[in-house]
Amino acid sequence: MRSIMKKQLITELINRTKNEITLIEENEKEDVKSVTEEQVNENIYENTREEEIGIIAQSNLAIDDLKKRLDHLENISVAITHDHVALGALVTLNTGTVLVSTAFPKTKVNDLEVTGISTDSPLYQKMEGLKQGAEFHLTGHNTEFIIEAIQ
Repeated sequence: MRSIMKKQLITELINRTKNEITLIEENEKEDVKSVTEEQVNENIYENTREEEIGIIAQSNLAIDDLKKRLDHLENISVAITHDHVALGALVTLNTGTVLVSTAFPKTKVNDLEVTGISTDSPLYQKMEGLKQGAEFHLTGHNTEFIIEAIQ
């Protein structure tokens, strides 16, 4: 049952990430189309050229980040059931659920709220290799973390 949930979760996260990429790319194309030939000819557009370049650069960075997230998500094997915290594990903590793959903000999929963490995150560094029932603390935090389930 839980492996089906993990597969559905990852599939939904992949689809949402693809949709985000498409939306940003479409918005970028619309922004370029909105500049009229008259504006270009009259150099009206020139005044905001640096601003537009900055916006396009930010869009490109966002797309790059989303493509990296997509790559990480697509490379998670849903067939592997983890008995310890490792890359690709869906970990239920007493504080919430995390997917060890790539960082992404808390996202609700069906009834599950999940946050993505990378293997570089301090949270992952503390719980790497731990098994269900393990308890740990992060340096500088008063919260006691308990691993309730691993998938």
